[in-house]
Amino acid sequence: MAKKTEVKVKNAGEEVRTKVYMTKYRRSRIRAIAKEQGQEALFQRQIPVEDIEEEFSTLPREKRILTPPYSFSRLYEVYENSDALQSCIDAMRMNVDGFGYKLQFLGDDFTEKDSPQAKAEFEKAKNFFDFANDEQSWTTLRRLMREDHEVLGNGGFEVIRNNRQEIAVLYHLPFQTVRLTARDKKPVPIDIYIPRDGRVQKIKVKKHFRKFCQVDATTRKLRWFKEFGDPRIMDATTGDFVAKRPRIAATEVMHFKNAFGGAAYGMPRWIGAMLQVMGRYRANYVNYDLFDSQGIPPMAVMISGGKLTDESLEDLEILLRSTRGTEKWNRILILEAEADVLGLEAKEGKANIELKNLADYRKDDQQFARYLESTMKDVRHRFRLPPLYTGATEVYTYATAKAAQTTAEEQVFNPERFLFDEEVNKIILQKELGITQWRYVSKGPQSIGGPELAKGVSTFVQAGAISVNYAIEIANEAFGLEMSKFDAPWADYPVRIVVELLKLGMLSGVEEITAALPEPGGREVKPSGEQLLLPGPAQKYFRKRDGGVTFSPGEAKLYSMLRSIEDMVESLEVDKYGEGTYSEESAKAA
Repeated sequence: MAKKTEVKVKNAGEEVRTKVYMTKYRRSRIRAIAKEQGQEALFQRQIPVEDIEEEFSTLPREKRILTPPYSFSRLYEVYENSDALQSCIDAMRMNVDGFGYKLQFLGDDFTEKDSPQAKAEFEKAKNFFDFANDEQSWTTLRRLMREDHEVLGNGGFEVIRNNRQEIAVLYHLPFQTVRLTARDKKPVPIDIYIPRDGRVQKIKVKKHFRKFCQVDATTRKLRWFKEFGDPRIMDATTGDFVAKRPRIAATEVMHFKNAFGGAAYGMPRWIGAMLQVMGRYRANYVNYDLFDSQGIPPMAVMISGGKLTDESLEDLEILLRSTRGTEKWNRILILEAEADVLGLEAKEGKANIELKNLADYRKDDQQFARYLESTMKDVRHRFRLPPLYTGATEVYTYATAKAAQTTAEEQVFNPERFLFDEEVNKIILQKELGITQWRYVSKGPQSIGGPELAKGVSTFVQAGAISVNYAIEIANEAFGLEMSKFDAPWADYPVRIVVELLKLGMLSGVEEITAALPEPGGREVKPSGEQLLLPGPAQKYFRKRDGGVTFSPGEAKLYSMLRSIEDMVESLEVDKYGEGTYSEESAKAA
């Protein structure tokens, strides 16, 4: 009896050891398979982001390199993997910097705008901003810098001067590879020019400048820059100030930052939503892995009274390897089991294999739907953007779209443009280019539609506040046209005065202007001296005789041209909006 008990205990111990061994074996195989099929590697760069901090850390302490509060490389990596950040930053780039610029005259438009000095300054500023360098315009540079400014909280331009120390070209400086130094302990005396008491006064001040250092991601070499406005000569290879020009002289950096607590580096505006950005990425990966790995398997294999054969265990392992992917959701598994014998006198048992359906426990839709929606809102709120600007809303009306645009322009985009324009006007236009009669203004989107514009222009015309040429300028800017202005004195008079002169037959130059117009199509106009009845308000613009209107040849041609344009516009409106299918407001909102 004792012998049987000893045998049973021995067999029980072997069974326990076998189960422990099989458990460890399965876990090790599962870990190996998971390591081999680490799907998260699909979302990582094939070439990892270079960690350039080591290059800066090797510099001597006297170089006084400042470490940014957050790794620039890591911030860009987060931005690269975040759909929420990309949509918000794209909206900032497009709406703050993507609509170009205009030069606004500061003097008297009527008496000074056409002066030789004003024209020369306009041409100088326009050439500078349209051709910032040999390949890019100022608007393109602004959009490149805006990406750095929003992702890192810091951005900048490299400024290169000619032999006369004038700004020659500007280039975008990728700020991911740039670091700042502490400000110099010794100040440098410089001259500044500020309007005081009705004239520009030169004031001598002392300023503490700083340096900028950039590492080349390919060659791992360092290059030094000096702060914009620093009059000293610097060696670009060593960062030292020298007495005479070295072989490679340092250029200057215009640094723009999202100021935070007076720190040297700016702070990204979305840094407060870092956890939401990272959590959203992880949640999206879980949803991806749910479809790729099937999450909960479609069935469970439950064995009682036995154990799997070695062949079946291998088949199960192969199945675990090969069931990843949506194309393998319906694979069939065949398993064999052996009966388990517990003792010498134990009868041969039966091994049962049961397949339990787990389909009811599987997720039919994505997980974390509410969390993903919440994180998107949190990130967007950091930029203070309406949902319309990031594509977060699909149903909207003209009124809601208009309200969203007005709010975003007033609260976000216009203030950002103003801050940028302020620096451009003070530093580049006034100080560097010496332009005093023009002001740089960043353009925004057209905030009013055709009906509102027509109503406003009509009101101003009735008040005598708009000239013919200025009305043409408004139309060109509002509708993207390129209509030429009239080169005649009356074109700068208020429209009401021009209309009255036309009615009195005292408008000189009409025959010459209409002679240059193409032959009109559409409605025919009777020759001079014949009567023509005009419907609507058109009568009041021409001389009225005996209940009709008489045209001179020039007036007839001009009027016929205007009516032909009216016909064309009406036909375009029908083609654009259809026969009652869409309203004008719905089409505008879309």
